[in-house]
Amino acid sequence: MCVFLLFLLFGELLNSATCCPDGCNCHEKVIECRGGITDVPSPLSPQIVLLRLINTQITELDEQSLHRLPALLGLDLSHSQVKTVHTRAFRHVPRLRSLRLSFNKLSSIPGQVFGNLTGLRQLLLSGNELETIPPGLFDGLLQLDLLDLSSNRLAYLDENVFWNLDNLTVLDLGKNSLRQLPVSVFSPLAKLHSLRLYFNQLESLRPGIFDNMTELLELDLFQNNISQLAPRLFWNIPKLEKLTLSRNQLQTFPHQSFYYLPRITFLSIYVNPFTFLPDQLIGHMPALKEFYLYETELDTLPDHLFCNMTTLENLSVSFNKKLRHLPKNIFSCLSSLSRLKLEANSLEFLHRDLFSGMINLDTLILSFNNLRTLPNDIFRNIPRLANVSLDNNQWETLPGEVLSMAAMLKDVTLGHNPWLCTCDILDFAEWVGQKQSIIKDYEQVLCYMPPHLRNVSLGSLSSEMVHCWATTKVDFLPPTTEEYILSPAAHSAVLLPPTTEEYILSPATHSAVLLPPTTEEYILSPAAHSAVLLPPTTEEYILSPATHSAVLLPPTTEEYILSPATHSAVLLPPTTEEYILSPATHSAVLLPPTTEENRIPEIVTTLSPAFLTPSPSDSTTIRPTSSKGHPLEGGSSNLSLAFYNVVILEPEDTILHHNRLSGWVYLWTLPPSGSYFTFLVVFHVLLVAIGIALIVASVYVLYRLDQAIEQVANGTVNENNRNPSGRKHRFSDKI
Repeated sequence: MCVFLLFLLFGELLNSATCCPDGCNCHEKVIECRGGITDVPSPLSPQIVLLRLINTQITELDEQSLHRLPALLGLDLSHSQVKTVHTRAFRHVPRLRSLRLSFNKLSSIPGQVFGNLTGLRQLLLSGNELETIPPGLFDGLLQLDLLDLSSNRLAYLDENVFWNLDNLTVLDLGKNSLRQLPVSVFSPLAKLHSLRLYFNQLESLRPGIFDNMTELLELDLFQNNISQLAPRLFWNIPKLEKLTLSRNQLQTFPHQSFYYLPRITFLSIYVNPFTFLPDQLIGHMPALKEFYLYETELDTLPDHLFCNMTTLENLSVSFNKKLRHLPKNIFSCLSSLSRLKLEANSLEFLHRDLFSGMINLDTLILSFNNLRTLPNDIFRNIPRLANVSLDNNQWETLPGEVLSMAAMLKDVTLGHNPWLCTCDILDFAEWVGQKQSIIKDYEQVLCYMPPHLRNVSLGSLSSEMVHCWATTKVDFLPPTTEEYILSPAAHSAVLLPPTTEEYILSPATHSAVLLPPTTEEYILSPAAHSAVLLPPTTEEYILSPATHSAVLLPPTTEEYILSPATHSAVLLPPTTEEYILSPATHSAVLLPPTTEENRIPEIVTTLSPAFLTPSPSDSTTIRPTSSKGHPLEGGSSNLSLAFYNVVILEPEDTILHHNRLSGWVYLWTLPPSGSYFTFLVVFHVLLVAIGIALIVASVYVLYRLDQAIEQVANGTVNENNRNPSGRKHRFSDKI
């Protein structure tokens, strides 16, 4: 009996010594082997539950590779050189729950290789060279929970490939070559929580492809070639929490694309060539926390794009090179937002109320834009603002109080801006000097202009360095017993001489010009900067712009016009005749007599309204006129003709028709905005539309006629082919 017990004890010791192969690590029922082994180690204890063979040189799993391991629950054979798997390689491990064959060199797998693994929960085949999935490969995997087929070469999926995977919750098809997906391929996966289709070549998604996935929580579609989405594509995924559509070829979205997604917390649509977003794009999203919209072709955003994202905390609208404008109320609903990134756009202006109501905003990034100025109170309603990035813009100056309103600031960047170090920037420069401890890039906040101050630290700027002693604020005025005028050039008060005389401030010398005694009238000369004496007021004068002196008007019994060229009055001939001032000769041109023989038939046009003869404002109220343009006595009010010796038209008038009869030229014109003009335009458009409709109808009739003739011809040929003897008989009957 003792000998027998000693034999059993020796057997157990021998067995325990041989259960851990060389080069492996063994811990209770777990064995891990790495390195240069070329086959599954043997012998192994039948009690092990987890076998890990990682980074090995194993190239094949044959029928006996896993024999005598009935308790094995997990097999990890990843990052090895496996090229072949025998059809019955897993028949000795029916209790297997997890199988990892990732990152090997498998190009194909036998169709029934997993047939006896009815309890398998995890199957990882990622990182291989699989091009197709054989029919029935997953048929026996009724308990499968996770299936990873990523990083293969799959270009096509059969519509029944996942037919029996009713309990699958995670499906990873990323990093393959899929271009199209059958509309029913995901229909059996009613319990799926995560679907990953990233890094494929999908060009479109068919309507209804996600309709049966009511439990889906995560949908990854980024890095594809999707150019358009079907309407209501995501409406039947009510529990979706994460949706990524980034890095595709989308130019816009269908109306209401993101409606009925009440649980979504993460949405990204960045790196798409958007040129337009519909006003009604995003529905109620009470749980959304993160939204990313960058690297697009948008030049503006819809006013209410973010109004249904009231719980949003992180928003990125960056790297949109055409985005120059943001609507005033674009962020008005984002009271919960804590981080806003607007960097690397082309923004040129920000409205003073753009950030109003963002009471929880902590971080604001405005770097790498084209901003030149900021309203001095733009940060007035952001009490928690702590981090602001204003670097790499086009700031030349900023109001001194613009950042003082953000009392909680802890981190600021201002560098790489063309700061203009003049007197206007002193207040802001003082703030920079006081707050250099919170300015991360203080060493890069340097003057750019003027040249003699270039690369001088903005925080060290002083009024003496920019010579602002003459423009400093005046704290008091001189004694009020004397009068002063502020000189715009010298920026100082100019003392007025005693008030017994009158003075005018000269813009050139910036001094008071004494007016001569007030018994005579003077006009200030802009050229000489002195008062010009007006001659006695018994005659009329006009100030000449050229000589800066008064031009005497001749006696008022005759009519004169001031000539712009000679700066003198041009005498009008007696008023019994009609004259027009000639711009070339600067003299009055006599209009010909108004007799019937001398009526001028030609049409004279000009662009100047100064010489326009009297004309009615509407062609329906034109009355007949005399040769001098006056209404004829007793003229009928319902006539539509007006008679002129000289007709002067405005550029906008439209000439409908003219002809000549009995020495007269008859001219019909139409005002540019009258009812007749509108009628003619509408009538013309209507005629064109009718013509196009007739052409389309004719083409359609010819098409239908051609089809009918072809059908008749085909019917005749078929009848002849079916009954050749009858054809001969009828032919003989006809003879």
